[in-house]
Amino acid sequence: MTLADRRMRIPAASWLRGAIGLGIVYCNLAVVAGPYGGRYAPPLPPELREAFLIFGVFSWYETSNSELTIWGMPEGSEHWIAIAASDYFPHDRAERSTRMWAARHYRLLDRESHGAVWESLGRKILERYNREHPRAPMRKLAFQLVTWPRSSEGFYAMLEPDSPRQYWVIAETSARSPRDPS
Repeated sequence: MTLADRRMRIPAASWLRGAIGLGIVYCNLAVVAGPYGGRYAPPLPPELREAFLIFGVFSWYETSNSELTIWGMPEGSEHWIAIAASDYFPHDRAERSTRMWAARHYRLLDRESHGAVWESLGRKILERYNREHPRAPMRKLAFQLVTWPRSSEGFYAMLEPDSPRQYWVIAETSARSPRDPS
């Protein structure tokens, strides 16, 4: 390979890197401008839009940890018991949380519609649980959000029994409808 051949390859590789970089910048701008640009927003195929909706790694810094967990109330009881979320969302903690929050729908739907997504999700979990545990069925299902300070010692290091918690009942076996996830 001659020196002239090497010089000819450098501009082609450089041009390719530049084109890829320009494509990435265009996709990010199209996603950011999409909701606000209306018909003037740059066009972007739905598959690319979904891929570029992922939050930037350094777009914010969280000062607290949080986890969404599943709780059930057995028939004939007024006490909640924890249900392993990994049985229904067999993913790592971040993916499980995203799916449980219905994050793909969360920002796109109003509160009532998001409640309907959670209600549907809750019914599926409750029905499956009751099928798998016919001798100990649940009559209510809820999501619990617990929040606690972050620590360099690990994700759960600062989790305390009195950490702030919120509950949303998302499914019931009775005719009553679940509460709104406010």
